[in-house]
Amino acid sequence: MRAGFVHSSILTLLVSVFSLVFGCSSLTGHQQKSSEQTSAETGEKLVSLKEILANQPDFVADEVFFQFEPRVHGGFSLGSRLAKKGDYYRSDFEGSVLFFQPNRPTVSYNPKEKAYREVPSSTKDGWYQDAIRIQTLVSEQNLTFEEVGTQVFEGHDCRKIKVTRNSSDSEDPTVHVYAAKDLKNLVIFVEVNLSDRTDRYILRNISFDVPALLFQPIEHYLGPRG
Repeated sequence: MRAGFVHSSILTLLVSVFSLVFGCSSLTGHQQKSSEQTSAETGEKLVSLKEILANQPDFVADEVFFQFEPRVHGGFSLGSRLAKKGDYYRSDFEGSVLFFQPNRPTVSYNPKEKAYREVPSSTKDGWYQDAIRIQTLVSEQNLTFEEVGTQVFEGHDCRKIKVTRNSSDSEDPTVHVYAAKDLKNLVIFVEVNLSDRTDRYILRNISFDVPALLFQPIEHYLGPRG
C-alpha cells in the first residue's frame, strides 16, 4: 500500500516537473516571438543608430548649454530657444537668430532690422561643436555609433549612444547622446568629454508643434538663390 503511494507520488511529481519545464519553454518561446514581432513592427532591427540620429523629429524646445572646466574649477551656462524643421535648426538668442544647416554657412538674422549675414565657420570648431544639433553632428565623416545601454534622464527612458571619430587625433572627445524613446528618439541630452572640459546640452519643455513662421526668414533668404 505504501509502495503504491510512493509510486503515485513520484509519478505526480514527474508530471508536475514535465509540465513546469515545457510550460516555461512555451512561455519563453512566446516572449521571444513577441519581441521579434515588436522589433519587426517598429523597425528597430532594421534601422541603424546613425539613421535614428540622422532622422530626428521636428521640435521646439528650451536649450541649456553648460560648460565646465575642472582645471579652473568653473564654467558657465547659456540658454536659448532651439527649433528644428527638416534639416534646418533655429537658435533664438537675445536680439538675434541663428539658422544652421549641415554643410552650409550659418546665417545670422536680426528680426528688428530684417538683416541677414553669413557667419564664417571657425577653423577651431571641432566636429563635436553644437552637438545638440545632432543632424549636423552625424553629417561628419568617419564616425562610429555604439549603443552602450539605456538610462533614464529627467523621466525619459533613453538610448545611450556613444559617438567617436575614427581618428588618430588624441584631442578628439567621446560624445554620449541620449535619445528619448518616448519622444520619437529625440536627442534630449548630449555630453561631450574633452581633455580640458565637459560640455553638456539639455533640451526641456519640448513640443513637436513647430510653427511655420519660425523658418520663414531663412526660406525668404534662400528663396531668390534657389
